[in-house]
Amino acid sequence: MDQSATEIIRQLLTEAGVPEPSIAWRLTEAPHRRAQCVQYAESQWAFVERLLCDEGINYWFESADDSETVIVLADHPAAHDPIAGDGRLRFQDAGGMAHSASSLFAFSRSLRMTHEAVHVADYDVEQPDLLIEGKAGKGALEHYEYPAWVPDAAFAARRAKVRLEQLQRWAERATGQSHSARLTPGRLVTVEGIADSELNGDYLITKVGHELLQPRDESEARHYRNQIELVAHDGERCHRPALPSGRPCIAGIESAQVAGPAGTEIHVAELGEVKLRLPWDRSGIEDDTASCWARSMQLNMDGSMMLPRIGWEVSVAYRDGSPDQPLVLAKLYNGTATVPYPLPENQATASLMSGTSPGGGSVNEVRLVDDAGKQQFGVQASGDQGVTVGGNLTTTVAVDDKHSVKGNLTESVKGGQTLFVAADQTVTVGSGCMTKVAGGRSVSVGGVEKIGVDLSYALDCAGGYGEVVGGLHFVRCNQSNDTLKAGLVQNIGGAMVITAASGVNEQVVGGRKEVCGGARTVAAGQMEDKAYGIKTLTTGASSLSVGGDLKTTAKSSATISAAAVSIKAGETVVLGTGSDVVINAPAIKIGGYRLAGVHKVSGDVDLDNTSTTCGSGTKAKS
Repeated sequence: MDQSATEIIRQLLTEAGVPEPSIAWRLTEAPHRRAQCVQYAESQWAFVERLLCDEGINYWFESADDSETVIVLADHPAAHDPIAGDGRLRFQDAGGMAHSASSLFAFSRSLRMTHEAVHVADYDVEQPDLLIEGKAGKGALEHYEYPAWVPDAAFAARRAKVRLEQLQRWAERATGQSHSARLTPGRLVTVEGIADSELNGDYLITKVGHELLQPRDESEARHYRNQIELVAHDGERCHRPALPSGRPCIAGIESAQVAGPAGTEIHVAELGEVKLRLPWDRSGIEDDTASCWARSMQLNMDGSMMLPRIGWEVSVAYRDGSPDQPLVLAKLYNGTATVPYPLPENQATASLMSGTSPGGGSVNEVRLVDDAGKQQFGVQASGDQGVTVGGNLTTTVAVDDKHSVKGNLTESVKGGQTLFVAADQTVTVGSGCMTKVAGGRSVSVGGVEKIGVDLSYALDCAGGYGEVVGGLHFVRCNQSNDTLKAGLVQNIGGAMVITAASGVNEQVVGGRKEVCGGARTVAAGQMEDKAYGIKTLTTGASSLSVGGDLKTTAKSSATISAAAVSIKAGETVVLGTGSDVVINAPAIKIGGYRLAGVHKVSGDVDLDNTSTTCGSGTKAKS
């Protein structure tokens, strides 16, 4: 995990018992780090060779007479040393004469048409619009490689150069035979003595085949010879191993388990990738180092995000079949992680459910029940739920619709609202209720409207207030207080009846005018009129009938002015003062009554009773 090819090779060689001093690293470039690199269905050495070929690193073995064998790994032309001793090998064609022990007695060279250019490319999940590309060479014979398994453009350019050198490794190839035992692969040799001077020069030995002969006697041919393969060496072009072959390929779909750090339930990267514990992985690692980040397939929607959780069994495919690139396809149920609803009883039920994390205990769910006659569509939110509608929302309920809100309910309507209830409507408010209307408000009731208030009822109207009642208007209360800042006008088309079980108290700071077009009757158990100023009573005619005593008291003076004044009493009329009683009239007539005392008049006084006693100036009629 997250290692370069050289780090992986060093680890494998060490595990195989190859000590570090036995490895000669002759590298000039550092390979890129691999998020995941899997040894799959191959031996350890095949795995090492595959990595070396992929990176274009050549290897060979060297050993001296008094030292251990060393494996050399190189990626540049200067990494090769000349053969031991004299680095030259002379060609000898003696025409049947015996060859020397260090001679080259057979040599041939061949040219092969190879690729002239390389183009490698790969996909970058972080920048999907930008293809990772690298090119090397020019010409019509181009090798195209996808995917190149490189992380960026710089490594893609290096990969293209390495691939071109790998493809051209046998562009110019030579073979020969020799008796020299100094020839070993990975070493340089200078060939001389060939008649065709173009064949002379520096060569890299790539392969040596040894042949040991057992002669009948010492006079026969020499005991040792070899067959060699060589490539021209110019000091610039590096001889590379062949292209990697036999890459592991997983063609089918496998299952894996989502992995992550201990104590967590969800472990994902920025793009929804997860870590996996693959079934063939023998390391036993189950935490967040079990694999590289594996992308997770989602529904074909713009915003689908249903991320696998740690411990889930999931189906896995591999990009281009490479075990280094797993992809999560879907969740799988097993004997431990079972379906949310028992089967086959709920085989017609579909559910999208996600559990609360961490800890669980509740779920968010969209459930569809398709059982005939029991169809349901259910939505469950374990916490908050938000619904946003960009256009119109139409909800049609064929039967009942029930809403239960344990907390507050807030509705905001920026436009108009229309509520139509074909039958009865009942609204019950457990506490206060407030309705605020910025504009006009109209309430139309086709039948009876009844308002019941257990405590106080207040109506606050900043402007005009009007009530139009087509029938009877009845108000019943324990106490009624009306306070008007301006005038009060009451127009009553019919009779007006005011009934008070207790007293009626009217207080008018200014004037009070009462106009009655017809008769006015006031009936009271006891009645008192009190005027702090002048009281004037003007009528067309006036009648005062008192069932008991009538007493009129004036603190100062009392004046009765009329064309005629008549006082009739069933028995006695008493006028009593602390001083005189003065009656100024052209004539005073008192009928049916007795006038006692002394009275002063300016005219005659008619007495219609012979028993009346008068004083001076009184005329008695018999």
